[in-house]
Amino acid sequence: MLRDHALEIFNDSDPSNVFFQGKVYSLTETNDSVTVTVRLPFVKESDVNVIKDGDELIITARHEAGHVANTVMLPLGAIGMKLLSSNLDGNELSIVLVK
Repeated sequence: MLRDHALEIFNDSDPSNVFFQGKVYSLTETNDSVTVTVRLPFVKESDVNVIKDGDELIITARHEAGHVANTVMLPLGAIGMKLLSSNLDGNELSIVLVK
C-alpha cells in the first residue's frame, strides 16, 4: 500500500530530491505595518483562517487532503500590531498587520 502511494506521488522521481526551492513566506516591514506573504497552494480563501497571537501568526487551511497549520514568527516590533487583513491571490496569502 505504501509503495502504491509512493508511485502515485513520485512516479519515477527520486523522493529524496528537493522538489521546491522557493521561499515559503516573506516579511515586508514599513514604519507602521508588516506584510507577511505566504505561499498557500491548493486552498480557497474561504478555507483559510489567520490568527495573531503575540509574536506569532497562526495560519490554518483546509483542503481536499485535510487540515494544514503553520506558525510564522513575527519580528518583535509586530507584537503590538493588529491584524488588519488577509487576502488570498492565487497561491499567495497576504497578511497585513498595522500599529
